[in-house]
Amino acid sequence: MKLIYKWSVVILSMGLMACSEEPSAVNTQATTTNVSSQMQLNALADSLVVKYDFISNIEGDCPNKDSVAAKMCFSAHINITNPTDHPINDWEIFYSQVYPTYATQSEQLSLTHINGDIHVIKPLAGHASFKANETKTVKLWVESSLITESELMPNYWIAQSGFTSKVIKSTKTLSDPETGLEIQPYVVPFSNQPLQSRAASNDINPLATANWLFDDNANAQRIKLPNNTVKQAIIPTPTTMIVDPLKQQLDMSAGIL
Repeated sequence: MKLIYKWSVVILSMGLMACSEEPSAVNTQATTTNVSSQMQLNALADSLVVKYDFISNIEGDCPNKDSVAAKMCFSAHINITNPTDHPINDWEIFYSQVYPTYATQSEQLSLTHINGDIHVIKPLAGHASFKANETKTVKLWVESSLITESELMPNYWIAQSGFTSKVIKSTKTLSDPETGLEIQPYVVPFSNQPLQSRAASNDINPLATANWLFDDNANAQRIKLPNNTVKQAIIPTPTTMIVDPLKQQLDMSAGIL
């Protein structure tokens, strides 16, 4: 009986050891899956190409807002493209927009105003994964006008439940190495002046380009003003000003010493 008892203890002990290995294997697999999904999300954030394509301030098809006709609106497309196949179950893209979107149209994406300036874009059923160079598009309407590209905020970020969100690389601003000016690679350049440079259909203000400013100020050359008036002019004009007649003009002919 004692021999049988000892062997039973050994067999029971081996059985416990075998059972104790199962959870360890499952946990390792789960950790690998999490790392893989986080890596996939990171890779997608680095490869996605997001473009904000402003269409027009002069819209004839502004959707109703709260069942009331909108007096004005601008429209735009947000296009999202990935250069390679990328299977992914679900994702959300958050971005900031100065004025809230009140209407959208898409067969692939939903776009919702959350709060303040924050919006979220989500894939509709069957449209989560990306095929190489496939573009997913949503059209949006905003009850306002868009005059300058600087109103369009950078740093869209992609999120997936259970993982760390990451800023989409193509929506980060860059700096022009020659001028130091900001570059917005996610904004399609404004090129349709009749539709994009006016705030409304009855806006008659011209776009103040360099050529327009030159022509508009051409007559200034023919205005006869005393030399001292021009030489002593300060903008904005001070309340009082005393000019020393002996030192009223700085002589720069010798350069700066």
